[in-house]
Amino acid sequence: MRPGPRARRTHRLALTVQFASRSSRLPSPWQLRRWARAALTQDAAVTLRIVSQTEGRRLNRKFRGKDYPTNVL
Repeated sequence: MRPGPRARRTHRLALTVQFASRSSRLPSPWQLRRWARAALTQDAAVTLRIVSQTEGRRLNRKFRGKDYPTNVL
């Protein structure tokens, strides 16, 4: 039997947020969870790490071979 038009499966989100930067201009963990949940189309486990430019550059160099800071890896 197919679910009716109002039936909707809710996907589960396990979100870990790591703040490795001290900036006061960062979104709150609550905002990040809300944005991630809005984009969720299936069950997911996500780790979101907010880093400084120094760490972003180091990670970008290590994992992508690009020697500059980035906002997403």
